[in-house]
Amino acid sequence: MARVFVTGGSGFVGAHLLRALDARGDQITCASRTPPVLDGGHPPIEWIRADLHDTAAYARALSTAHYVIHLAGLLAARRRKDYIRTNVDGTRALIDTCRPAGERIHCFVYMSSIAAMGPAEDGALLSEDSPCQPRTEYGASKLRAEQVFREAPVPWPVVILRPSFVYGIGDERGVTFLRELLGPRPSASRLTVHTISFCHVSDVVRACLLALEAGTIGVRTYLIAEPKTYVWSDIDAIVERALRRLAASRDAPAGTLAARLLEDLHEVQRYASPARDAERWGCDTSTAARELGFRTTRSLDEAAEEVIRFYLENGKLTWPRARTVVREA
Repeated sequence: MARVFVTGGSGFVGAHLLRALDARGDQITCASRTPPVLDGGHPPIEWIRADLHDTAAYARALSTAHYVIHLAGLLAARRRKDYIRTNVDGTRALIDTCRPAGERIHCFVYMSSIAAMGPAEDGALLSEDSPCQPRTEYGASKLRAEQVFREAPVPWPVVILRPSFVYGIGDERGVTFLRELLGPRPSASRLTVHTISFCHVSDVVRACLLALEAGTIGVRTYLIAEPKTYVWSDIDAIVERALRRLAASRDAPAGTLAARLLEDLHEVQRYASPARDAERWGCDTSTAARELGFRTTRSLDEAAEEVIRFYLENGKLTWPRARTVVREA
């Protein structure tokens, strides 16, 4: 039985990962500032209430761990120093606490982000060899955290995963994305982003599990995404098809709400064109496929209906009917 130490297990990706680790029969210890209130339906996990800087609280668990998966991170903050404290200094504290375990740790997986790279500068697909020029403080802090692993060699393999736009059941950011997509005016993303890659949360979890067993040497970095690159007309069509299938199902409440949203779509001209210099976030995932054996199992088209149903049934995707018509740019 493998002993796995996880940070950020109470988050969106973490919740899905913990279920997958439990299904493998792993012994799981999870450090979190806010451990969830669990009932009998959750997998058996040892939860440690700790900030990444509270190293004494989780040092014992790390001393016996075979694998470490570091998901914890700060997504939004008002000050740069808050990103640095959590994403950079917190990662350094975790690494230093792992060092006494030596080669007992078979692999350390760090969940970074495509934001650490920034968009492709030349219009090509992003790859692991693309220059990193993050556009946000969050992205800059994730890149800096990656560099911590290379500043002082560690005695265990490190796999850095850079997933693209992650979505799935339980994701709160996806709700905001859909509201903007279906709203009466073009969102900032529609006007500033030309291409985008997606990755279903189940495939991010698969990448984590593959990384644990990959037998890598040193520090390796992989882009994780669905191989298809999308433009906005693709996404619009996928969302509309999902809503039509839900409306046709007549399931309550999702089917009824989907039908109402479709009525709004007929009144709103959504197809504004991106600017000529819009960002390109498409990914080349061939390195992960070749070295990790990574293949996505859920496309955006296949998963959209399930995710939108979840939002509708949980009251997360409702707003007043839109009346403003936005002309094509």
